[in-house]
Amino acid sequence: MRKIRAKVIPKCFTFLIFVNSLLTNLTKCLSRIFQWLDFN
Repeated sequence: MRKIRAKVIPKCFTFLIFVNSLLTNLTKCLSRIFQWLDFN
């Protein structure tokens, strides 16, 4: 049980970081698109 947990937790953690970075990039892109739309 302990070995499985030791392997699973880091994977979940890295996945969460990956998802978080993806979301931040998405929001940045969206904000840029909205700014571009406002200017045009």
